[in-house]
Parts: sequence; structure tokens; C-alpha cells
Amino acid sequence: MRSYRLLFAAVLLLLSCRATEAQNVVIDLRRPEALKDLSRCALGAGEEFTHGGIEYADLLGPRRAEFAQAMREAGVRLFRFATLAHYDFAGAEATARLMQAAGHPQPLYRWFDPELLFSFCKENGIRVIAMVNLPYFYDTQSERVLEAARHPQACARNAARFVSWVKEKGFADQVVAWELGGEIADAWCEPEVWAQVSVACARAMKAADPSIKVAVPGFATSGHWAAAPTEEGKRYVEWTTFSREGLAATGRDARLFDYLALHLYGWGDTYNANGIGPENFRRDLIRPNGNLKHLRFIVTAWRFTREPDPGDQTFFWSALQHGKVAADLLADPQIEWIGGIRALHRGGGLVYVSDGKEWHLGAPGQDPIADPLAKPRLALGPHAVVMRWLNEAIAACPRLAGTGDTTGRFSSTQLLQEGNRVTPGLQWLAAVDEKITRLHLLLFSTHTRPELVDLRVPAGWKNPQVVTAETYVADDPFARFRVDGGPQPWRTEAIPGVNPVAGALQVPLPAFSVTRLVVQDGPTGAPTP
Repeated sequence: MRSYRLLFAAVLLLLSCRATEAQNVVIDLRRPEALKDLSRCALGAGEEFTHGGIEYADLLGPRRAEFAQAMREAGVRLFRFATLAHYDFAGAEATARLMQAAGHPQPLYRWFDPELLFSFCKENGIRVIAMVNLPYFYDTQSERVLEAARHPQACARNAARFVSWVKEKGFADQVVAWELGGEIADAWCEPEVWAQVSVACARAMKAADPSIKVAVPGFATSGHWAAAPTEEGKRYVEWTTFSREGLAATGRDARLFDYLALHLYGWGDTYNANGIGPENFRRDLIRPNGNLKHLRFIVTAWRFTREPDPGDQTFFWSALQHGKVAADLLADPQIEWIGGIRALHRGGGLVYVSDGKEWHLGAPGQDPIADPLAKPRLALGPHAVVMRWLNEAIAACPRLAGTGDTTGRFSSTQLLQEGNRVTPGLQWLAAVDEKITRLHLLLFSTHTRPELVDLRVPAGWKNPQVVTAETYVADDPFARFRVDGGPQPWRTEAIPGVNPVAGALQVPLPAFSVTRLVVQDGPTGAPTP
């Protein structure tokens, strides 16, 4: 008899737990707040999208239309050109010789005419984060590759020339920011010298075009970089020390900078108390220094998983979890442009087919195909749909109206990283237009069973109409991206029956899904689409 009681108690406990998980989540937007202006926000990709040996000139030349279509499908509205033209105005062949002579050979695919890339972005409505090459740069006067630490004024002169070139070509409106080098982790000089070079470049560049925004780099990952001197005496230092000393050395000239550029990489630790999330930068760098309090953040590269990581090629990590982090970044009040998502190319990216062999970008232990006859096939990974949905939401509705997470703020850090175990939860982000007549809602569910959401629409709406209700799911969220050209293991589906009920909408969410809802207020008596 006792065993039956225990069994009955266990069943009740199980039902109670499942019922708790299945309770409705209420999202109340009856009085939406203007939490953030999203008009200066967009999610983007890096030029690293073409990792793997393909020549960028091919995508920007013969395959330009195909490349443009792929970018539209991924909703890319921002490109970060970390290697726009390694030595700025040197041509491809000259750049190759100069880089090899400097002892810094790079893959051929990074050598191309920058005008091709700028014109491509202008044609396709894509904004740009451009970069000034540091620590080395091509000096147009001497036609030599020089070190910025030894020639700060020459570096500044060439950086200004690059800015002027962009303006003269009619591309200035495309550039949202100019990044001074890539990562402060690559500490190629002492902090005081870095400050001298950065101030010289920013001053010369703003003299060439006062309208530009200049970003100085933050750090690229969490943890401590031990001292590692090289032949040139360069060293790696812990991020807070170098950033604090370097920025402090700029003094009042720090006001020449507009952004602190963040590289947020991590395996669940991007936002931890011991990590290097935006709040820690605010606490450790900006608040203690009165010359830095005007700085806002721009994210120029980020990913949530380790590198390389096959999880990036699954729906669960690439679409769902990276989507959650993207929503976190968009919700941060001081973050604007967000570029360089690694999951876009590592979660699919490009597939190369050659002599019957296939190579999937980001596959562990595999090198790019060196065969010049290899035929690349553009194949977007699972994050592409999420990027498109988020960018469409903030373009149509540029006011952040609400955000939340049932597992707490920045819940991406709470995810269990062992195997396929997850922390069930629901994260959401809502945006409205200026007149509060249209609403975009994105919901990220890591629940292991279907969920129901009650959405309370803005007060005063007379006739809420559902314009779009669709969900993005996978039969197996942990299945890998297919490289054989067959159907991928994820899909989008319409959600039927999302109808207003007494000023609210009931939205059913599948397990492990990304869902979007577009609702607008229509004239009284108008039929619901």
C-alpha cells in the first residue's frame, strides 16, 4: 500500500511541476514605455562571413546578385569590415607583397577593392563599421608598411585620407562608426602609446569629416591574459588594466571618441559577474572616469559559444540561444550598432563543393578547400531567420517597448552548458512604432513543452489585428546543419488562431522555438487579416 502512495505522490508532484511549467506567461504592454530608441540599432555580420578561402571579389563581382539575395534572406543591415583593405589604398597585388614583406601574410580572400564592398552595401541598404588598420598601416607617401606605435602622425594622416576617400566617393552616410583597430587584447604597445596613436587618429579623422563617429576597442573575451612577450617586446595584459590605463592616458582627448567597441565572446560567461559584459565596462571604466561618461557602446564582434563549436551549427545554439543574446544586446540602453555575429557563418555560412567533396564552414578539424576550382554554395545557417526578424522589428518599430525573461535578466548566462540540458524559460522583446499603432514581439522559448502567452495590447487600441504570427522551430533542435543541400532541420510555420480576446492575444508557443507576432490597431469594424 505504501508503494502505491509513494507512486501516487510522485505522479502528483510530476503533474504539479508540469502544470507549473505550462502556466500562462502574461506580457503586459497596455502602457508601453519608451525604454530605448532603436533607430541607431541593427544586427550585422562581419566580412568573416566568407571565411574559408573564397575570394571576396567573386561575391562582389560575378556573384554579386546571389550574394545580395543571401544578405536579404539573412536580413543583414550592417557589415563590420575588420579587414576592409589591410593597408587601405594598396591594390590586391601590392597588398600581398607588402603584407608578406612585413611578415604578416593573410588569406588571399581578404584582398579586394574596398570600393566594391562600399558600393555593394550602398546598393543593398547595408550600413558599415569601417576600421583603421592597427598596429600596421600602409603609408601612401613612402609606400611602405609602418608600425603605428613608431609613426603615430603618419598613421593619423593615412586614416584621415581613408575617411576623405569614403566621403568623396559618396559612401559617408553608410558608415555608422570608424573602429580604431580590432581588439585591445592585441596589446601591440604600452597603454600610453596606444593613447597617443588613438588620439592622433581620431583628431585627424574628425578634421577630415566632423560628422563621423569613432570607436576605440574594448576587449575580446573573459579571463586573464598572462604576460606573453614577443620578439618586438609586445605584451598581453589583463583587459581592465590596459583599458583603464590607455583610456586614462587620453585625458580630456577621450572626448574625441564616441563609442567603446565591445567584442563579446564566451561560453556562457559573457554577462557573468566575472565576465566582461557591458555593465562591467560601465562600472570599471566609464563611471570612474569623468572624461568617458559620454561613451556609448558598439558591439563589433560577438558569439555565445566557444570557437570552434559544432553547437553553432544547430538550431538550439545558433538560432535560439544566439537570438536570446541578440535580444539582450538590443535591450541594453547604451548599446547601439551590433555587428559581426559569428553564428551567421559558423552556423551555416558557406558550403564548398569540389571534386565530390564537401566542406562545411566551421566544422571542427577541417581546413578550407584550397582547390581554386571549388564551387562555393551560399547556404545560410539557422541564425539568419532570427537576425532578419529582429532587424525587421526594429526597422518598423524603432521604440523598445518592453523586454523580459522568466529566468531573470541576461538569462543566457544561466543556461546549463553540459550536453543537451537546458534551463526552461521564456525571453521576449517588444517594439512599437512612434504612434504606438503597430507592435512587433519576438519570443524565445527554451521550454521543453508548448507554452501559452497572454499578450495585453496597448491601452486605447480599438481593433487589434494580427498581421503576422509565425514560429521558427526544428524537429530536432540539436541536429546539425546539413551540408548535402537537402532540407535543413528547421522551418518556419504560421500560427493559426491568434485572435484578440478582451484586449489580449493568446499566443501558443512550441517547445524550443522563436516566435514573432506583428499586431496593429485598425479602424473599428475593420476585418482582421
